[in-house]
Amino acid sequence: MTPKSSNGKNSTVLLVEDDELLRETICDIIEMGGFCVVAASNGREALNLLYAGCRPHAIILDLMMPVMNGWQFRKAQLEAPELREIPVVVVTGAGLISAETYLLQPVEFLVKPFEAGRLVATISRIIGRPTNPRP
Repeated sequence: MTPKSSNGKNSTVLLVEDDELLRETICDIIEMGGFCVVAASNGREALNLLYAGCRPHAIILDLMMPVMNGWQFRKAQLEAPELREIPVVVVTGAGLISAETYLLQPVEFLVKPFEAGRLVATISRIIGRPTNPRP
């Protein structure tokens, strides 16, 4: 999947979240914010999507997941020249963001639970387009 533009309605976000209900809810929020969304249930699935050609404008990354966690995913992403420039927003339910989390080099942190409007505004800022929610 290749998005059409980095500042239009066809901007794509890759959501990496293992909790099915939360993943569906966040997908709905992202779509209501006017973005296309691709979802993966763990880091391995997300990497497979990226290696298959998916090039999102931003990645929303949970840290605690089975199979391949967010730490492992981000390490692999940063090591891949064709993937390392995709900006990542780290989401965590840990409550506090540790100093080690900054090693992931995210453009933003969101602590669960976060407000829908904050997520949409964060994505909009990262990809460089004004917030334009769908009616």
